[in-house]
Amino acid sequence: MAQDLVKDTSAIKQKRNTIRWNLTPMMINVTNITLGYERIIKENQSMSVNAGLLIFPEFLDNDSLEISYVEHGDRIGFSTAIDYRFYIKSKNLHNAPEGVYIGPYISYYQYAFDSKLRIIDNEHIANDIGVDANFKMLSLGFELGYQFLFWDKLSLDMILVGPSVSFYHAKADFTGELGLDVGEGDYLKEQLLDKYPWLNTFMDLGAINSSGAASKFGMGFRYVIQVGYHF
Repeated sequence: MAQDLVKDTSAIKQKRNTIRWNLTPMMINVTNITLGYERIIKENQSMSVNAGLLIFPEFLDNDSLEISYVEHGDRIGFSTAIDYRFYIKSKNLHNAPEGVYIGPYISYYQYAFDSKLRIIDNEHIANDIGVDANFKMLSLGFELGYQFLFWDKLSLDMILVGPSVSFYHAKADFTGELGLDVGEGDYLKEQLLDKYPWLNTFMDLGAINSSGAASKFGMGFRYVIQVGYHF
């Protein structure tokens, strides 16, 4: 009987896989779909991969300043991230992938769009502006999170703290002149930053009449909520 008990116990295999749906990018745009996969590779250690679509709302979707759209161009973007997780055994009642975890991560985001704007001045067309932009961000950071498992199948994963050192690169080409005075130009910048705060990190909007590229290092942050199926 003892031999049979040992045999039955050894036949029970730990579930090592979790497929997930990252809900966080949908806060930017409901059409964003990001999927992930986590695999237990050692006791209380795992590797996780995420990849998906990243689309921002239409650029400057605002009819203030007498600006009206001529044409919406292409909008395309994607994101990907890899992290290595250490589930803290002393803090968790269960084995991985349930409980508190820490670990390094690397992420990459890229987004590009082009738009055509029409500037109206005293009910007359002042100028047509073409905008062709590309933004990239590469981050290396450290995360702290917690993953719940319900009924040993449904997972709720939350990366609560994820600071990083990030490399930002932006390239923007503008055709035409804004044709705005200083006050209107400043207001336009405020409107842009109000809707797209990340633009302040990527580029100096004081050079909005020019074309070119800019790169810089800075701080970044990662926050993620995702649900999944554990098997």
